[in-house]
Amino acid sequence: MTQAWRRERPDLNLDPFIVAAAIKQIDTSMEAAFRDLSQAGYSIGPSDLRILLALRRNGPDGAMRPTDLFQSLFITSGAVTKQVDRLIRSKLVSRKVDPAYKRGRIIYLTDEGRRVADEAIGLICSPDTAFGRVVDSMSTDELAQGMDFLYKLLAYFENVEGLPPVENAAD
Repeated sequence: MTQAWRRERPDLNLDPFIVAAAIKQIDTSMEAAFRDLSQAGYSIGPSDLRILLALRRNGPDGAMRPTDLFQSLFITSGAVTKQVDRLIRSKLVSRKVDPAYKRGRIIYLTDEGRRVADEAIGLICSPDTAFGRVVDSMSTDELAQGMDFLYKLLAYFENVEGLPPVENAAD
């Protein structure tokens, strides 16, 4: 693809397009691996697993308000409601009244939800999975340079007017 564009438009600096295309290809591959992990490993969808991981990284009680969930995952409140309802039926989360605001709700990981989230993040980071193999194949310097580049891109896109905010993966 790159050679074809360079042939057709030698007058352009195609680097921005090539970077975007590479990121999209990586995203597609990693999303397929994440989907396989969530469906084959836990019989839930990738969006449901993202809810569990968001709750788990939020602290020992694995609790968040639905508003905080949808804002951190860049999805709609309706999507969070549907996903939480599915996860409640699967006994991976529970929904309780917010003690600080009686009309509000808080979503909690159940013990099984915590187990699934802990196991899934372990698999994602394992050198035996697509996620881990990619990182494991890089030298320390390559990984540091790649992470630096990605964080710079994230920081840039956080400040571009008209684009949605980006959650910093390092946070």
